[in-house]
Amino acid sequence: MASIKPYQSKGQTLYRVQVYAGIDPLTGKKRYRSRQGLKTKQEANLIAKRLEYAASEGQSIKKPEPVTFKSLSDEYFEAYKVTVRVSTSDNLKASVDKHLIPAIGDYRVNAITTATMQKVANQLFKDIPSVTDRLLQYAHSVFKLAMHKRIITEDPTTWVKRPKRETIHKDDNMLYWDRDQIAKFFSCINREKQLDQYVFFKLLFLAGLRRGEALALNWSDLTFEGDSKVSVTVNKTVAKKLAINPPKTPAGYRTIPIYDKDTVNALHAWRVKQQEKMQYYNVNTMVSNDFPIFCNHKGTTLNLRTPRVWLLKLMDDNHLEPRITLHKARHSFISNLLLAGVPVPTVQKLAGHDSPDITLAVYAHVNAKQRENAAKKLSEYLVTDDKADSGKDSGPSNSKR
Repeated sequence: MASIKPYQSKGQTLYRVQVYAGIDPLTGKKRYRSRQGLKTKQEANLIAKRLEYAASEGQSIKKPEPVTFKSLSDEYFEAYKVTVRVSTSDNLKASVDKHLIPAIGDYRVNAITTATMQKVANQLFKDIPSVTDRLLQYAHSVFKLAMHKRIITEDPTTWVKRPKRETIHKDDNMLYWDRDQIAKFFSCINREKQLDQYVFFKLLFLAGLRRGEALALNWSDLTFEGDSKVSVTVNKTVAKKLAINPPKTPAGYRTIPIYDKDTVNALHAWRVKQQEKMQYYNVNTMVSNDFPIFCNHKGTTLNLRTPRVWLLKLMDDNHLEPRITLHKARHSFISNLLLAGVPVPTVQKLAGHDSPDITLAVYAHVNAKQRENAAKKLSEYLVTDDKADSGKDSGPSNSKR
């Protein structure tokens, strides 16, 4: 039964309508639907009938609150972040907050069109092309949630044309350092003053470790066998904010043998020198084998930026070319294994790749020397073949005339 009551507002008689709409299943409380500001009783009666009908049909006649992209993004992210590693969710959140939210965060979800998202995609590609696809995929997931909640009926990212990144062809020789370049690099490191750097880069070039994997190593992760072999066990990595995480995939768990007397000696020497150095800060590195191989003066994980500073300074001070990044040291490890004739499946396991396709796609570069050798072999083959054919033609014929 509807209740219609008049009331005064600014010297004018208006009408308020209220209709009982049953019990709220979530709270157990009575629900009412109402309208006010109606100018005539006839209008109030008409609205009352509509409210009663809507209540009997279980329909919602109240206008839904406007939902912005930011509010829905926050809701989606809360569910998403528990499905991935902390470092992954943190990186994505930072990109979303920096690029996507300023662009469309305050827009109502049901007002965002394909044209709007196309402009966003174009601007993202201009500002930060490396994560454009990732951010558009994130927006797509938010809009899927909006469709599930029946806020919209169509995803505005469906028909967005994603800009294509221009493929940059680099000289294959710039992708890694060969044996001679690596030897020159280590000759530039002062072992007496930079022993920690010497050991760190030995692990990168001879074990193919990622930066985070090397920084996460404890002394207990090393197994020495004689004076010329050490096995490195990889079972964790350092992520942003110095969080210690497990490897991203099962293939990341691996043990890598290093057969190099110089590396073994350097590791033993660094263990002793590290203890001497840390005693100055009242830190006992020998209290446990779980002490990090590379640490700061507090005995905790070394900053992720530090190895990059080491590498840049060594290249600058010694004019080393071509310039590489820390990850290119890993490229060098894998590429040199392939050049040495090590089977791809073996390289894959040492590198911690999920499949050999990754190993070949990323690291199987053919250098200039290989191309020259291939050309020489082809030339020798063709010349030899021509001579053989010529000899056959010049010989006597056994056929009858």
